[in-house]
Parts: sequence; structure tokens; C-alpha cells
Amino acid sequence: MQKVFVVSLHRSATQSTDLFLRNAGLSTCHYPSIVDGICYELRCVGWETAPQKIVEVLRRVFDTFDAVSDLPTAAIYEDLDATYPNAKFIAVYRSPADWVRSVRQHTRSRNLNIYERVLYWRYLANAPMTLDDVPDDILLNLHQLHHESLFNYFNNRQNFFSVDVMDPNIGEKLSSFLEIPAQAFPRFDYKMIPKARHGPEYFRELGKSFVEEIAKRDLAIAQLRQEYDATYRFSLARIQNKVRRIIGSRGSR
Repeated sequence: MQKVFVVSLHRSATQSTDLFLRNAGLSTCHYPSIVDGICYELRCVGWETAPQKIVEVLRRVFDTFDAVSDLPTAAIYEDLDATYPNAKFIAVYRSPADWVRSVRQHTRSRNLNIYERVLYWRYLANAPMTLDDVPDDILLNLHQLHHESLFNYFNNRQNFFSVDVMDPNIGEKLSSFLEIPAQAFPRFDYKMIPKARHGPEYFRELGKSFVEEIAKRDLAIAQLRQEYDATYRFSLARIQNKVRRIIGSRGSR
């Protein structure tokens, strides 16, 4: 089965694209945050501007599924292309004004999550923690820059395809590009279906993974401390015995 990466900006029909690929018979993963109980998103903390490292962290996920969509794939496509030279890349284009409006509604005033930082910090040198202080014209420029960068990088290569989400023939065109039987492109509204990653289960899993990572760190620290204490006690005992022998030898004179 072919490998497909969806490199559309988030809030650009990524879930509809995921469903389209799933209907085509591909195994898909949309927004690979927690997969099989492992919180890969947390493992990317500190590596937001290191795409090669992010690919390394998520390599197991990328190897497991035929298609991966949503963040962070849109921000790491060069390294994905280098790692999977036979993969195909899809970019669904959404009008800039609609995209900015959707992003504003989605992020509101909250801090950007880890995968969002990977995207926004790629294009915004000031590495914002929230989009509150990012003007609309900067976001519009980011939208343009992302799509221009995709076209410049792939430069008419046969493994990249871009299509407007409003194109009435989007399903047929994607099917042709992927060389699969023609099928319709679903219009998926995420608001209509509860999403685990936005619900209690997501945060329980996120908290559980975070606690597990902290526990591993604490265990490693405790082991090092035990080794240090054992070495210290051993050295102290040797010094004390040596002092006793010296004192004892002097007293016997």
C-alpha cells in the first residue's frame, strides 16, 4: 500500500481528507497525538523547531499507517519526503480569509499546543505561545508562504498534488492522483461528532502519559541517587576505617 502524507494547513479539511483516504482502503491516522497509549505529542516538547527529530520521534506512527494527516505533517514535509522517498503528498487549499477565521475560532486565546507550535514556529520567528498577538495579515502571509513553499519544494514533481477544497471535482482529482477508483470527497464537520482528543478521555490519556514520563524520569533520578549514595557510603567507610587505623596505630606507640 502506498504512503500518503496530507500536508495541508490544519483547519483545511484535514479530517475530510482523512475520511476520504480511509474510504479508499488506506489505514489512516489523523493528528497523531496519542497512538496506542503513547503520547507522541509530549515527546516532541523541546523539538518544535527540529523537524528531523520530530520525524524520528513519530517514525513508528509513520511506519504503521498508510496515511497521516493534520499537524505536524504540514510543517515537516521535507524530512518526510527524505525519509519516505516513494510517498505521495496532498495539500488541500482553503481560502486564506476562511482559514484565518477558522484558526481564530479554533485556538481562541489559549496557548498553542505542541504540534501547533511546530507549524507556527516554522514560519514565525518570534515563536508565539498564542495567536492573540499575531495580526491577521501575518497569518494571511503564513498561509500564502506555506503553499508557495510546497510548490517551490516539490517543483512539479509527480508525488505532490494540490487542490482547492471548493473544487467540485476534488474527489475525482484526488482519486486520479492516488490511482484509486473514483470516489466522492466527504464534507466532514468535526463539530458534529465528539472528538476524543478534545474530550475527557484525551486529557486522561494525556495526563496518564505525562505522569508516566515524569515517573520514568524520577525513577532514573532515584537510581542515580542510590548509586551515588552507595558510592559515597563506600568511600566514606573506607576513609573512616583508614582514619581509625591511623589513630589506632598512633595510640599504640
